[in-house]
Amino acid sequence: MKPFLHSPGVPSTIEVLDIRIGKPLLPPKLIPGPDLSNCPHTVIKVGLLSTTESWIVDTAGCQYGFQEVLVPFNKYIADKACQVVREPTIYNWTETKDLDYFSTLPFMNKSRAQKQDREVERKARLHFADFVDRHVSADILDGSASEFSNKLDSLVDRLKIHMLSFGGSQNGTQA
Repeated sequence: MKPFLHSPGVPSTIEVLDIRIGKPLLPPKLIPGPDLSNCPHTVIKVGLLSTTESWIVDTAGCQYGFQEVLVPFNKYIADKACQVVREPTIYNWTETKDLDYFSTLPFMNKSRAQKQDREVERKARLHFADFVDRHVSADILDGSASEFSNKLDSLVDRLKIHMLSFGGSQNGTQA
């Protein structure tokens, strides 16, 4: 597994940020597991070096009822009444770094179901990473808006098929 590397052609920063969500639309739940109301939520903060502009990438915000994945930083913090738990750190995570960490926490390993859920999550992430490695290239942003839209539509269709093959393999219906 390799850390995420952003495009060398876009001068930017990518950081990990732990926050507390003050206004969740839904209360997060970990089943089986502990109450998550006091647990920090980890997001990615992306900043462009040529401006003061920064954005939040929240790929797991749906557990709080949030639909948007990419939101301007100040809007995200204000709308969700967030508190920053600690200063951002440089993003050097692999696909499963958090799962590796969770496996060291006693309260995250109390039941066999927690361990099994984490293993399924690990396999799903590696399956998704395999798709990204094989199908997402630096030229995805090249071309007109219409060409990008076509590339994106094609990518989404292929991703759906790819991830469905994972679901089938977990249920024993596909290889």
